[in-house]
Amino acid sequence: MNDTPAIWPVYARVFAAECYQNLGWADYNKQYIALREAGLIEDEIPLVNDKRVQDLQAIWGANYEKSELEYLEDLYSGLLATQNVTGSL
Repeated sequence: MNDTPAIWPVYARVFAAECYQNLGWADYNKQYIALREAGLIEDEIPLVNDKRVQDLQAIWGANYEKSELEYLEDLYSGLLATQNVTGSL
């Protein structure tokens, strides 16, 4: 989800919020680019983070904390990548 087309609408809504009106666009955009390059957009923009948690809860269930959901997703991705899985688990 770190791609620009999926992130941009949420980024624009967050930037348009009243608490960010005193920030200059150039400064904020530099920070956005740095976060995107570091792969941290999902963690830093609250609406994106909330959407990510909702997506993970749809996969793993709503009874897990965010850190547990991330662990399950990383574990699953790691299993698929390293254990020659050819189908659903």
